[in-house]
Amino acid sequence: MNATSPLHSLLLAFAIAGCDAADSPNAAPAPEPEPAKSEAPRVAAASPAPARADAAAQSQVAGGRLLPAHDHPPTPAAAAPAPTLVAHRPSPSGAIAVEIGDTHRAVEPVPSATAEGLSVTVHRYVMPKRTGDDTEDYWIQFQAWGEITNESSQTFETASARLVFYDAGGAAITTDSIASASQKDVGDTAPGENVYADVHFVAPGQSVPFHAMRNLAQINGEVASFAIVPRLGTAARGPLPGGVAVDVKDAIQGEGGAASRVLSGTIRNDGTAPCRDPYLVVALLDDAGHIGATETIMASDDVRKAVAMGESVAFSGKIQLYDDNAWKRAAPLRTWVDCKPPY
Repeated sequence: MNATSPLHSLLLAFAIAGCDAADSPNAAPAPEPEPAKSEAPRVAAASPAPARADAAAQSQVAGGRLLPAHDHPPTPAAAAPAPTLVAHRPSPSGAIAVEIGDTHRAVEPVPSATAEGLSVTVHRYVMPKRTGDDTEDYWIQFQAWGEITNESSQTFETASARLVFYDAGGAAITTDSIASASQKDVGDTAPGENVYADVHFVAPGQSVPFHAMRNLAQINGEVASFAIVPRLGTAARGPLPGGVAVDVKDAIQGEGGAASRVLSGTIRNDGTAPCRDPYLVVALLDDAGHIGATETIMASDDVRKAVAMGESVAFSGKIQLYDDNAWKRAAPLRTWVDCKPPY
């Protein structure tokens, strides 16, 4: 019998539809997007800190300046990994905790609460998996980068925050380190470890970078989230140094694994007090203008070296570009000058 029954026709239609669905692009996970091609160093196009009414004044007062444009940009390199979004939830301290994800690379900037005239924003973190061997885990580091902002109307001589780890239940995890032991010795029993800004003198409204680290062997538990919360701003008194970077040059030297990005120039003290042990502090930015890494370049190996008012000192230093650092070749930069207190 050649005629097809209604039931048979219906079953045949479903079978054909199923084959079509299996061949549809929507039935399979979307392919990974091609990584964006990196541009040549976009030093002059570096994304600024969040807009503030006194942004121009901050740059002059505290020495936060963008480097000049490259006359001869180096060959483009592979782009940095795209930011990975992770979930966030309030931590027991009332700040925002960053939940550890699977890729451990980048987060959308996560602001914390404001305390002691400071606020903190986390931009990126790395949380490698433990090996299970404390000897190995001692050399494996949790790391986080971001910025500390002076929300007050006074200049701070130092600005600090607190790094706190949490387990899956939201309880704070202790650490066994020289830092945590030192805090207990002075009666500081609050959870977490202190984190300090990479720049000492922080003007009102200014944001400066930080880089926090802790090796995995000294974290007493499995980390599900962490928070870096404002801790303390120490008010500056008397005359203040005002280091600025001038005549900065940015060039690529070497090839392959020996390549490096060399920054050189002059640090000048435009302040009213000596600038002791000056450093150029560099934040390397991702495509969204978020801090992906920081570097420091010393102007002198003499920590007692003080640049007098109106005087200058030369600096030169390298940013290595091998392996995972290759993205730094074309990363935009933000820079600051760090002056230590002159006493």
